[in-house]
Amino acid sequence: MNELDVVRRLFSVMRASKVLPDSSTYGAMIKCLCWNLLVDDAVKFVDEMVYNDVWPDDDVFMSIIDGLCELNMLSEAKEFLSDKEVASVLPYNLLLEAILNDGSFNMARDLFDEMFERNITDHRSWNIMIQYLCGNKRLKDALKYLARMIVSSVSLDSSTYSALIVGNCKLGKCEDALALFHQLSSKSGLLDLVSYAQLIECLCQKEEIQEATEVFCFMSTKRYALQSTSFGKLMDGLCASGYTVRAIKLLPIAYYCGTLSSPSAYNSIMQGLFSLGRASGLFMVLSRMVVDGCKLDGETYCILIQSMISLGHIEKSVLFLDMMLSQGLLPNSETLYKLLEYLVENTQVHMIFSSIDKLVSEFEVVDSAMYNMLINSLLKEGYKDKASFLLDLMLEKGWVPDASTHALLVGSSVEDETDTQNPSCDKFITQDNVGNILAEGLGKFDGHDYRL
Repeated sequence: MNELDVVRRLFSVMRASKVLPDSSTYGAMIKCLCWNLLVDDAVKFVDEMVYNDVWPDDDVFMSIIDGLCELNMLSEAKEFLSDKEVASVLPYNLLLEAILNDGSFNMARDLFDEMFERNITDHRSWNIMIQYLCGNKRLKDALKYLARMIVSSVSLDSSTYSALIVGNCKLGKCEDALALFHQLSSKSGLLDLVSYAQLIECLCQKEEIQEATEVFCFMSTKRYALQSTSFGKLMDGLCASGYTVRAIKLLPIAYYCGTLSSPSAYNSIMQGLFSLGRASGLFMVLSRMVVDGCKLDGETYCILIQSMISLGHIEKSVLFLDMMLSQGLLPNSETLYKLLEYLVENTQVHMIFSSIDKLVSEFEVVDSAMYNMLINSLLKEGYKDKASFLLDLMLEKGWVPDASTHALLVGSSVEDETDTQNPSCDKFITQDNVGNILAEGLGKFDGHDYRL
């Protein structure tokens, strides 16, 4: 027997015993009926309450309106409030919000005007209308309601400011939004999280990075967490503007206020360090990324690989490629070409034997030029069998080797493949290398290198 059946039986017992239910008992029954979307039955109980001179409280009316809105019976909900001459603002606000969520602005406008005429409005009523208009880029209409609000001696609260800031940001009016932020801050008021995110993103789009950072630092002092996507845009803006060190210093602040750093935030810092010629600092950021539990994505690995190339770290660049492929991630064509070119120049193509198999067979991302590059290099490094294997795959795809590759193949007197004498790098690049990299980065976090 479910809860509804139990309540109904209890009511039957009470009626049989001629015990008149009180307000709370009626309320529990009506709430249970509305929860099960039996709103017609619930309305009958409201009528019974009125007949028995038991006036329904706000919770009863809220339950009825909530049930009718759930059934999308918005007109019926409005008629119900009118018929019962409800004077409480709470059920009206609930209906007003539901009508706007349904996109019926004209109906909401008429309901609000009726509420205003009957003096059944509060801060929430005004804010519901202003929030909807601002959220739908109708700032001019929202300002009309704001003017009426002020004339009616209703002061602006934090929700009003939040709505107006969102409205300005959606229209790209960052300066006006920022002015509202400063105005509210001077009154020790706080925006909601959505408004902070919108303001920061708007400022970043307008390349007003310092102002966006100021807003983030302010909300952080209040232990307000910023959405990870918005934080990523802030970090990207800082690093793209040359403020990579400032971006790094924001990481502990973000951790303090509960802002989760996405891979894009760390990628921006890594790219910024790389662009500044400080690729060695990437180990520090990588360590922080792992400690924070942030998963490396394809872009992260590509930045790491290119950075290791610039630092001349062959083993580490190969290690990151192998880790990347093992997670089903692929390097972009630019990174792959740079790595292959780098290994060719240093006659170390044999170090990526297992990676080559994945690239050409599993992922099929190697183009004709890369095939030629690999075959040429492996022949020169003494791995004729591997080169022949790649040639067969190349021919199967209908690609013809270039002149230099063909000449090497025809005139080659290279000895048999020497894998046994020259073991693959995969055999000695172990997890210890990863541990060493992370340990090195964590050490820099604890030392002066953190300041870069």
